[in-house]
Amino acid sequence: MMRIYIRGAALSALLALTACQTAPVAYQKPALEAPAVWHAAPDAPSKVAARSDWWTDWHDPVADQLMSAALAQNLDVKVAMARVDEARSLSKINDVRYKPSLYLNGSGAVTAGQKAMGGLNDGDARLGAGVGGNWDIDLYGLQKLESQLGQAGLNAADAQYRGAINSLLGEVAIAYIDLREQQRIYALLQKNIELQSETLRVVKIQTAAGAGVQLDVLRASAQVETTRSQLPSVRAAIQIDCNRIAVLLGEAPGARDALLMPDRDMPVFVTDTALKTPAEVIANRPDVQNAEYQLEQQGLAKSISTADLFPKISLSGFFGLSSSSLFGSSAPLNLAANLSRPLLDYDRIHNQIDAQSARQEQAFLSYKQTVLLAVEDVERSLVVYGEEQQRLTTLDNTSTIQAEAARQARLKFQAGYATFLDVLIAEQQLLDAQLSAVQSRARLTSAGVNLYTALGASVADMPRTMASSEKAPSEKAPNEKAKASRLASQ
Repeated sequence: MMRIYIRGAALSALLALTACQTAPVAYQKPALEAPAVWHAAPDAPSKVAARSDWWTDWHDPVADQLMSAALAQNLDVKVAMARVDEARSLSKINDVRYKPSLYLNGSGAVTAGQKAMGGLNDGDARLGAGVGGNWDIDLYGLQKLESQLGQAGLNAADAQYRGAINSLLGEVAIAYIDLREQQRIYALLQKNIELQSETLRVVKIQTAAGAGVQLDVLRASAQVETTRSQLPSVRAAIQIDCNRIAVLLGEAPGARDALLMPDRDMPVFVTDTALKTPAEVIANRPDVQNAEYQLEQQGLAKSISTADLFPKISLSGFFGLSSSSLFGSSAPLNLAANLSRPLLDYDRIHNQIDAQSARQEQAFLSYKQTVLLAVEDVERSLVVYGEEQQRLTTLDNTSTIQAEAARQARLKFQAGYATFLDVLIAEQQLLDAQLSAVQSRARLTSAGVNLYTALGASVADMPRTMASSEKAPSEKAPNEKAKASRLASQ
């Protein structure tokens, strides 16, 4: 009885000593450092951000179909979604890491020995079965920290998933805009080839009648061939864009040619871009959220690693039935308590903690850099979008002026008041102005897409965490398609 009392007193003393240890420090979220106003748009009012289906402003059913297909089929998005599922499972593992565990155990054995005079004795046959369990007692709130660590991993995977969607929609839109730009350029080149060919025909007639010179015929012929030489590279660009769009949709190159090859007008943004404050925009960008959750993971991992410095207590037990042909039946019951504390491993543990502190510092600096790059991304998009609007207005005016100049040059040449060189120069300047206007219109639309992407508008309506969106394995594919369809039809 005295021995039991002494053991109990010793265990109580160790528990009291353990309880006095300092628990690991909880993770503290850093403050977001963002400017008060946008440098490129300091007077922009705070509004509700543009809706996630911003491309519907184009009123282009082909673009609508491409975006819906991309959301439902893109392989990078599917990979990101699978990572969310993985992180959700790992989070559940963390939630039960410090909870008691039970297991069933069964065993059977037959042994036989050799007699001194030869032959085998009867031996022993044993059978056993029972229930056992282990419990690592959580003395420092590690269960909560482990659960937070799993949730941070899930949130990071979710941010990466939403970032993949945001990038995907922007990439599909940019490829679609470039396709329509190349088609506009191709049509413009063909139109100019027709005009230049008509000019060549007139020059040949005049030369044959003695009113022109062969040099003008050569110049006109060279101009037609020069313009025609640009067609193959434009056709190649059109096919490359079609292939790129198909791959972004998770399909083989060429799979969407029948839909994309027919010529359509280039998309144009017809609504003003709404802005939130920098802090609101940056805090809701998927890349910033991902960096924030990565930092949280490292901070929690550091807090958890400090627990290795302190004692650990675990309980274990086993109860079962055992049968032996030599020793009969028994009902073993084992209960044990184990307390361990490092003695010679402090250098190793401290170095591990220091290494984790370095990882946390890296994550913190990466988080700050991500915030700066996000602000720069929005500012650059605002500058390009605003300046390109003015540039396009100027180029449209230039195209109108050059068209009239080319028309007058042809009339004066036919009337004998201008040289053919004047006609060539005017037509070349008209072509250059028209090409610049087409390229500027495409650049403006692309700048609008980049701005929406920088603002995170594509995923603005999505919840910040998907932790509650449980899915049965058989329901995953339909749910993904339904979610993509909802996002595309908002």
